[in-house]
Amino acid sequence: MVTDHDQRIVLEYINEINPSRSEAVEALNENAGIKYGEASGLLDSLQIDWKKVARHRTDYYLNWCEENNETIPTKQQMYHLLTEVSKFSDDDASWAVDHISESRWGSN
Repeated sequence: MVTDHDQRIVLEYINEINPSRSEAVEALNENAGIKYGEASGLLDSLQIDWKKVARHRTDYYLNWCEENNETIPTKQQMYHLLTEVSKFSDDDASWAVDHISESRWGSN
């Protein structure tokens, strides 16, 4: 059974790491021993806005690139990172990149 304490820990993890839903399910299974179905149900019960999580992840990555003088990704490259590497849904990744100022993106 999942406790209020477990829910708080999961929310702290989400706010700190900004994982995709599938990354969070995987982490709960591997690190906390919560079965996939239970982990999925727990995340659903928390009513997390995964689009906003994807947006925060995008902001974090763009800020990191800027701070470390790394090449800034294009929208397409960031979408690929979000969907293929971080496993965000197409819808969440599209929403995230569409809600970032055009001036922040790199060029081809």
